[in-house]
Amino acid sequence: PRTPTSACTQSSSLVVLARCMPLCCGRSVQQDVSEPSASRRTGGRVSPVGSQKELTSDTLTLTTLDSSTLDDGEDNLSVRHTQLHVRARSEHPRYPRRVQVLDAHVPWSSSIEGYRPTDFVAKSVLENDCTVKEGGWADPAEPDREAIARRGSYEHEKRRLPVRFDELGRPLNPVGRTGMCNRGGLGKWGPNHAADPIVTRRCPDKPGTPLEVVVIKRRDTGEWAIPGGMVDAGELVSMTLRREFEEEAGNVPESERERFEDLAGRLFTEANGHEVYRGYVD
Repeated sequence: PRTPTSACTQSSSLVVLARCMPLCCGRSVQQDVSEPSASRRTGGRVSPVGSQKELTSDTLTLTTLDSSTLDDGEDNLSVRHTQLHVRARSEHPRYPRRVQVLDAHVPWSSSIEGYRPTDFVAKSVLENDCTVKEGGWADPAEPDREAIARRGSYEHEKRRLPVRFDELGRPLNPVGRTGMCNRGGLGKWGPNHAADPIVTRRCPDKPGTPLEVVVIKRRDTGEWAIPGGMVDAGELVSMTLRREFEEEAGNVPESERERFEDLAGRLFTEANGHEVYRGYVD
């Protein structure tokens, strides 16, 4: 979902190379929070966070990539990442229209007279309040600063800045304004942790063995995306990566199910992957 101001997306990405299999795998961990702020943690055990399925897929494909665009170093990734968010200010079919925010007004350091962002939280979030519903994946209606601090934020850690809060005690998006406040479709105040595996291979059947990557097509927006989703409470990121990949990209005939699960089990191991990104995701 498009990020509201009280929630944002932060991501950690890992790349995995499976030399003995037809697929390679990369891992990406993401987080979303309300217009105020969001972040994610990966590596080892993840801070307990609720699970929420926001992405469903009906199409799986292998897309050929231009390898010349994949050689960016960490510094280049950081430069691109620090640019103003764009998708977080765009429209989404499940969200109401948000207040327009110009590029110059995105940073919190810039002043906007009369800024009144659209306040929105999805009904499903309210219905899954963990203090009201047993097994609920969403935070209570009122943000808990201690819980937000325990969850941690990659983005705030990178910037060496404390989490900031608005006058209502809601965490602020670490990148800036999005034209919307509250949690939107995100269950957590502050960081919402997610994991996205980047699974690639060199295609042996095409000239030059081009690099391909597994992507899915979202039902809600029709956009192509990396398979992935939210980390369950107490779940290892490595387990999330495999679970989400099997759930969202494992739409294979039943006759191929056993082989698919075997390959996935061999692919998603600590030895096969390395992190390529961690932090805020637009």
